Amino acid sequence: MLARLTHGADAVVHLASRTGVRSTAPDIERLRERDIVIATDHVLAAVPAGVPLVVASSSSVYGGAQVVGGRLRASRESDALRPRGGYARAKARMESRAHGRVDAGGRLAVVRPFTVVGEGQRDDMALATWIEQARLGLPLRVLGSLDRRRDLTDVRGVVDAIVALVDSGRTGTYNLGSGRPRTLAEMIEAVQRVVGTAGPVSVVEASTEEVPATFADSSLLRTTFGLDLGTDLDDVVERQLRWVVDDATASVA
Repeated sequence: MLARLTHGADAVVHLASRTGVRSTAPDIERLRERDIVIATDHVLAAVPAGVPLVVASSSSVYGGAQVVGGRLRASRESDALRPRGGYARAKARMESRAHGRVDAGGRLAVVRPFTVVGEGQRDDMALATWIEQARLGLPLRVLGSLDRRRDLTDVRGVVDAIVALVDSGRTGTYNLGSGRPRTLAEMIEAVQRVVGTAGPVSVVEASTEEVPATFADSSLLRTTFGLDLGTDLDDVVERQLRWVVDDATASVA
């Protein structure tokens, strides 16, 4: 079926995945690893070598930002991979398989998006969860610590970067991130400002898969395409809130 769907395509973007870094059960983790790798194998087999292929990996393959000289350092595409958990391991395996396409003379670009925010974000991700909890007047549940940091990347910038890669036909691996880590406390404050509530915050223990900090060195993307994936936190929360409200209204209608 994939061969039929991709026949005659000018380019293919592979985004399919069994998502989520948190392992809810051993079977789920096993299925997640299996499905991510198998889906990629099918895509690689179906897309002709001469057709540009962009494969979405994940920033989770880095295992979080490194501490160098007592300071956090942004993850670089050349860094050794240190995946934590089944999802991250599967993405690393997926990348290894995908690079075989390049070795065989095929056209391939791998993107590693950092925490993508904005319209359509999955319900189980932190920002979406906090927006919904704030709307309902519930305590905002935080995993680990308010000091944990994430590189929030506007979904619009991610789309711009993928389109640029498709249009260019370039190969290689590219970080998709803003390069600016935000604390979970900053994210909570933005949600409270936008939603207009300042309810209680509940901090609970986090699993080892929840790294303390992660953010991108996006200099390769910037120098290659002139793209700077900066994120206006309040703006992206406002857009995400509107998307949630509009979707709820449409469902009721």
